[in-house]
Amino acid sequence: MHRRDFIKNTALTAAGLSILPSGMLFGKDKDKVRLGYIGVGLRGQNHIQEGLLRNDVEIVAVCDLQEWALSGCRELFKKAGKKLPVEYTGGVDAYKKLI
Repeated sequence: MHRRDFIKNTALTAAGLSILPSGMLFGKDKDKVRLGYIGVGLRGQNHIQEGLLRNDVEIVAVCDLQEWALSGCRELFKKAGKKLPVEYTGGVDAYKKLI
């Protein structure tokens, strides 16, 4: 195959794939990504806020040693109207239970 033919075929393939609906390329099941967060202080809560805005993400577990961080997460879930995640706490090895 000549270089020009390769480039032409590649461009046509890319153009064809770009106009197809994503469901045809990547499957039709709309499974959610399930996340667990270790450390939900201020930065962790920022990440959780962003995850709660998405319909394709489900936050199922959080872990932290500090009660103020966990209570802040509970408030975020209540405001978003989402199901509360499982909480892991109680020692420096609590994250192992989440994993």
